[in-house]
Order: sequence, then C-alpha cells, then structure tokens
Amino acid sequence: MQMELAPPPPKQTKAPEETAATAVKELAAQDPGGRHICYRAFVSGTGWTDAVCDGETAGTVGKSTPLKAVNIAVSGTKGTTSRAYLPDPGSADGEGHYPDPFSDAADGIDNYVGSTKKDAPNLLGFSISVDGGAGNVCQNAHVHNDAWLGLQCDEPGVGLEFTYAGAHKNDFWIEAFQLTV
Repeated sequence: MQMELAPPPPKQTKAPEETAATAVKELAAQDPGGRHICYRAFVSGTGWTDAVCDGETAGTVGKSTPLKAVNIAVSGTKGTTSRAYLPDPGSADGEGHYPDPFSDAADGIDNYVGSTKKDAPNLLGFSISVDGGAGNVCQNAHVHNDAWLGLQCDEPGVGLEFTYAGAHKNDFWIEAFQLTV
C-alpha cells in the first residue's frame, strides 16, 4: 500500500511594513517634482498606525491614547530633522525636556523620534524641520486634556529653524498630529 504525502503547507509570508518612507516614495513616483511629507504614529497599546501624508491625521483623537513615537519621511525637501520632547517628572515647572539629539534623514528615508519600547514615556511633542531649516513645515497637534492646538508653520530665516507639534507640560501628551510641507 502506497501512502500519499500531503503537500507542505504554504509558506506564511508577511507583507513588509509600510513605513512613512514607503508611502512618500509612492507619492514621489506619482509627482516627481512635488514636495510631500508622510508620517505615522506609534499609539500606546495599539502600535503603528498606517502611514498618512500631506495634512492627514495620524494618531487618535478623543481616546486619551498617547503617542510614544513618530515616523516621518519627506520628498522634495532635501531631508528632515526631528527631535522628541518627553516628560521630565523631576522638573520644578512641570515641563518636559529634549533628552536626545536631533535625528536627520535624507529625502525618502525614515526618520524616527520617540521610542516603541514597552515602558517608553509618552511623547509630549516633537520638533521638525526640512531642508536644514530653510524649508517650510506646518503642523497641527491634538493633545490630551485639550483639543487641536491650531495650525502653526515655521518661517524659514525667521526665529527658530523648526516647528514644534505638541505641548510642553508633562500632563499634556500628544494624541494626534497633521503635517504639511
């Protein structure tokens, strides 16, 4: 009696994670001369959101779920620079701080701020610039215990060379944001 062997089960292949760089490269291919920014948020208890671009909302609104990290990528802007602003429980004024240096990424490359570690602090906000501070970035952020803070844009050549999305107080973590370039 000949025994038939069952075919091997199909290999389980996991689709590659769609990062901000994946999304911005798709936009750049459709609009080679355009300026674009794509981003996603690491939401506490949920993980990474899908990447969104050019003014769409990343994160959650009204659910009191803090962001832990942000992934940003740009095209047509000569790169991006970002820095996370985190709680500082020991501060006398109840404000956070920048514990890490700025991180840079060229066009089409993922830039990450914050942390996805299980015990990572809530992200109070983040600073961002494009083209070494010579480009324009606009942001709107939704923070805990408040609402949307309103559209703010940096002015290249005037004041600081970046814009800031979020709040400064330890109790006002960022829940969602929107970016445009």
